[in-house]
Amino acid sequence: MANINLFQPASLADFLISDAVSKQTIERIVNGQLPFPMSKQAICLWGVNGTGKTTLAKMLPDLIEASGNLMPTANANSMWQSQHYYQVTSCGLGNNSVSLLQDLHKRSQSVVHTSPKGYYYEILDEVDLLTPATQASLKALISNATETIFIMTTNFPEKLERGLKDRAHMIEMNQPKPADMEQMGRHFLRLMGLTGNEVNAALLQEIAVASQGSMREYCSAIVTIGVDLGGTI
Repeated sequence: MANINLFQPASLADFLISDAVSKQTIERIVNGQLPFPMSKQAICLWGVNGTGKTTLAKMLPDLIEASGNLMPTANANSMWQSQHYYQVTSCGLGNNSVSLLQDLHKRSQSVVHTSPKGYYYEILDEVDLLTPATQASLKALISNATETIFIMTTNFPEKLERGLKDRAHMIEMNQPKPADMEQMGRHFLRLMGLTGNEVNAALLQEIAVASQGSMREYCSAIVTIGVDLGGTI
């Protein structure tokens, strides 16, 4: 039976973050070297389709909670502590902006289902699809909901309200360098029981360029090659 989770990222190191400054920022937050949340209460992952923004967004609550520098709130280790301390909202799935914002306000005022450090995490996927008025209200909520951490994703950062971007660490996740994707391709081949050296660098980098930054497209192409070479999943 195929292992559908074989290629799923298990840590921050499994993501290819294209921009060096963004890579350093998110690593410092996760490693506890950059105090968070402080002046910025949110993280926004932005870039082209398929680079792993939503996947990373869903992993960040656990990664941030493990940070040694995350300041605990008054609700830390309380009776309300829960394993379900984050909510994923797809802003593009026909969500009404008014009701979405009302739900965010309601959850920000509740102490139920807090993390070990006393926070609740709101993951807003494709946040650029919110109306300008809703984005402005979200900006105010981020400033005032001090026990809620907001993690957002977008393919179009230019569509975000300026104040919303100012309140977030903007993490660029665009097309990685072909050489970096080549190494990831070899990693995928090794996961399939191969040596990783069966395919030459030129072909792996050619596939990387053709994928236009989409790790989904790249992984699919590498898996096809791996199966043809006798690899298993």
